[in-house]
Amino acid sequence: MWRLSGFDRYSEYMGWTFSRRGGPEQLDADSLIAKARAEAASSAVPVERRVPIGALDFRMIVEDVFYIAGRGVVVTGRISAGEVQVDDPIAIMRRGRRRRTTVVQAIEQFRERLDRAKAGDNVGLQLAEIARREIASGDVLTTPQ
Repeated sequence: MWRLSGFDRYSEYMGWTFSRRGGPEQLDADSLIAKARAEAASSAVPVERRVPIGALDFRMIVEDVFYIAGRGVVVTGRISAGEVQVDDPIAIMRRGRRRRTTVVQAIEQFRERLDRAKAGDNVGLQLAEIARREIASGDVLTTPQ
């Protein structure tokens, strides 16, 4: 035998009413098979994944900035989206505003020169015609829009 506690009657005290839509379901074998087929067909439909606009663009947050005599400014960090190649134009963003546009002269990963780097790689990018004071840790490198 069920006993109701004070908490079980809370909905009655608040004036809530609960009702069931429709009546009790009585399904025969044919309707159960039809229902199973409908669920299987709906789950088998491939869902197209949409790529947000700009999601494939290059993006890297600068971790460190170095000046190497004879080479110039080198920034390091992990590429979070897209890919970059040598001679690609790069925009330097700080606080959501574009500060400068430059070009990638070289890409290095673990003391090895690369022609291309992709998302997830820890790299050093040598930037052309830029002074050390024009870029800082925390700046974002992106493809120019």
